Amino acid sequence: MRWIRDPFRACIYAVYAVVCPAVGPTPLVMRVPGWDMVSYEPAHHVVLLSYYLGLQAVGAVAWAVLLVRSTTKALQAEKTRAYVWLPLGWIVFSILFHNVWGDEMALYSPHWSWALMALVILGARQLPLKFVATLFVPIVVSQIYTLIQIHTALGTITR
Repeated sequence: MRWIRDPFRACIYAVYAVVCPAVGPTPLVMRVPGWDMVSYEPAHHVVLLSYYLGLQAVGAVAWAVLLVRSTTKALQAEKTRAYVWLPLGWIVFSILFHNVWGDEMALYSPHWSWALMALVILGARQLPLKFVATLFVPIVVSQIYTLIQIHTALGTITR
């Protein structure tokens, strides 16, 4: 019931839900004797927007801009407008659902990540190619950096 208990945190989770499936932040390494793990959500702690620092912040902002512009274009075009409502509704439902039950946003993000990509696909065709390419490059670079960070974090875990 995060929307009622802590609306500010619920908003952070909502932002996290639309950004994390496309551009992940640097994971956290939790050290508990005999139970080291890599996670985006330490047990019962707040997900913070500050997980996105430097290069990943640039990629996250680029993704957010691409998602909003693509969705806007898809809603404006009569040809794609009818198809936008299903993925958009699914994302809203998922954000509401996971803010009411559960703290595992990253774990369950495959439930709605397809809808995020669908919104970009529906609207990006109507955006200038240079605009899309300008946003695409930092998204890809930041996600590669994130994958390297995940690999490095997993390498620090010992038995």
